[in-house]
Amino acid sequence: EAALQSRFLAAYFKGLREEGVPTALDTCGQVKAETLENLWPLADIVLYDLKEIDPLRHEQFTGHRNDLIVANLVKLGETMRRGGGPKTLWIRTPIIPGATATRENIRGIGAFIARHLSGVVSRWDLCAFNNLCRDKYLRLGLSWDYHHHALLTEEFMMVMKEAAQKSGVDPAVVQTSGST
Repeated sequence: EAALQSRFLAAYFKGLREEGVPTALDTCGQVKAETLENLWPLADIVLYDLKEIDPLRHEQFTGHRNDLIVANLVKLGETMRRGGGPKTLWIRTPIIPGATATRENIRGIGAFIARHLSGVVSRWDLCAFNNLCRDKYLRLGLSWDYHHHALLTEEFMMVMKEAAQKSGVDPAVVQTSGST
């Protein structure tokens, strides 16, 4: 089924490209490499989520280690250096209190980007925690581990941005987004 979905998406991207419509691939990279390799050349931009650099902490928060995510991202960087793949790569890191919102994680991700993706990442977006889904969880009668967390402060996001800019990555690519 995943192969069928991949072929459908590739055909869809090809059709969009033929019509002159820009394409974006939004992924966390937790798929087979060949799936992404078939789509990268058809995407103008890839938005790639990299949440937690430590594989054990990543597994603790998401249920999966990040080995495949990281390997696919390295492969994307190599593909872009050879002139294949998309023209633009943005890395997105959600800044989640009690999870990804640590200087250690941000410095680790920055060091990874500097080591493996230098020159191919045009933006590293630190995305502020968003609690707007809290009411949806309540209406659905579901619990949400982060229901008690408020929005992050602008000052805290600036601390995360400073950690990112001092991590070895090109400071000019580091941005923040989201409500504070």
